[in-house]
Amino acid sequence: MMEWISVKERLPESQADVLVVAFWHEHRQTMIGWHSDMGKKWRVVTSHGEREPGGVTHWMPLPDPPKEGCDTNGEAKKYTAEEIKELAKKAFEA
Repeated sequence: MMEWISVKERLPESQADVLVVAFWHEHRQTMIGWHSDMGKKWRVVTSHGEREPGGVTHWMPLPDPPKEGCDTNGEAKKYTAEEIKELAKKAFEA
């Protein structure tokens, strides 16, 4: 399991999407963000678009995307109508 990394310890690669813990409207929240070496700033994505947070305290790399549903080159798999019906059936049975 990945652990949170303090921004005092180290920063992520510039422009790499990461999970961040940041203060937003006086509340600590977890969101997707990135750090720019050029501007020495953090940016996060909120429901109101891209913003500069009040203060990022920790970050961690995003997990790898799921392998299921992707073809061999990592592109999203295109399902037929029958495959979608079968996947939906399995989901409701679970």
